[in-house]
Amino acid sequence: MRGFGDSRNGQPSEKWLCINQVIRDSKIAILAVQETHLTNDRINDLNKLFAATLLIHGSCDPTNPTGARGVAFALNKRLINTDDVTICEEEAGRALTLTMKWTNGSTLKVLNVYAPNEMSENANFWNRRRLEQERARTRKPDIVLGDFNMVIDPNDRLPPRRDAQEAQDALMGFLRVADVLDGWRARNPTDRQYTYLQQATGSQSRIDRIYIRPTLMNKAGDWGLHGPGFRTDHRLVTVGISNAGTPHQGKGRWAFPHMLLSDKPFLKTMKDLGLSLQTSLDDLGGRTHLENPQVVFAEFKKGLQEAARARARCCVPRLDRQIEALKNDISNLSNNEELTLESRVHSLGVLQNRLTALEVRRFGSKRNAVATNDWARGETICRYWTKLNAAPNPSAIIHELGDIRSARMKWPELRWLIITDYKRTQHWIEMSNGLRRRMS
Repeated sequence: MRGFGDSRNGQPSEKWLCINQVIRDSKIAILAVQETHLTNDRINDLNKLFAATLLIHGSCDPTNPTGARGVAFALNKRLINTDDVTICEEEAGRALTLTMKWTNGSTLKVLNVYAPNEMSENANFWNRRRLEQERARTRKPDIVLGDFNMVIDPNDRLPPRRDAQEAQDALMGFLRVADVLDGWRARNPTDRQYTYLQQATGSQSRIDRIYIRPTLMNKAGDWGLHGPGFRTDHRLVTVGISNAGTPHQGKGRWAFPHMLLSDKPFLKTMKDLGLSLQTSLDDLGGRTHLENPQVVFAEFKKGLQEAARARARCCVPRLDRQIEALKNDISNLSNNEELTLESRVHSLGVLQNRLTALEVRRFGSKRNAVATNDWARGETICRYWTKLNAAPNPSAIIHELGDIRSARMKWPELRWLIITDYKRTQHWIEMSNGLRRRMS
């Protein structure tokens, strides 16, 4: 993240305010950051500032905590329970391990690393990590992620080149002992994407990676590289890990896009559909199972939903369309072998800078909207104020609702089971009430 960020007159760091918004908007449960320049005092101040939403654990450099190194975890209290999190400092300012409870009694272990930039030091760092893993009697990490400051595959650099063999061998030795693999590369064996742009030369590299255990590969998805939205020299690498022990949870009910309530073309469409519904209800004759108010109203709702989705796709902001178009251009250009190497390096550098500028602009618009809303409603006792000042409770999954009996039953059998359970419950309630009357 290239340092702590500006903090003037005792105000909080602007960069960490942006990080808080990124975690909230992108619904990130665990964010691993490197080159944080955090001290223990800074970590305590940040935890006081974001007490309701974030919990930050960090490891600082022992000799120069405000000017070098530093790794940290930022945990989203909106999504996970932070009470049972365990932190272990593997190497000050360089490696930090987080262990947290998952579901059904399982745990998840994540190692956050910031490897040295100099190749000989990089090799020594990975040799130390390998020896630590070989000597340790604790479980191996499920996920290893961070800034590795070197690549194994030459295609992960532009222009392509190999890093020092000593550093490659050391990292591969650690990965072999830890039993983890490069998840994004396993899913995209021939694609090229980069997470770091060196402005002086235009060269790029994928030095920020996420390694996971092979047993988690079938649970990992949504691999992505994103711009965080504020000025930094690295892109954000993300992955979603699903828990096989978690009951199936759908996407929830469809919600009407609020922006359409002020969209004049859609309001006209909604009015026309409503008038058509009124006419259809007036023209209904005798009631049948095919022609009745409930069927007509259901058709109206279906038509309104389809019209809302179609209009919402047309109302995508122009800035979002430009960002998606640039991402596609970058992806196509990165994998275009017909262009000369020099042309690719130059063109990709230009496109990447344009993309970063647009992402910063979009993120700034969101921050302005949040600031305006807070200025207008932050001092008024209302729902916004209540949610702003109350620590959210992460939703707990009730595994008993995923009863295997109900999962395999058809509706008649499930209906009988529900009625039977209901009658049994009512019976015990009546017995309990009768016992209370006799005791009184």
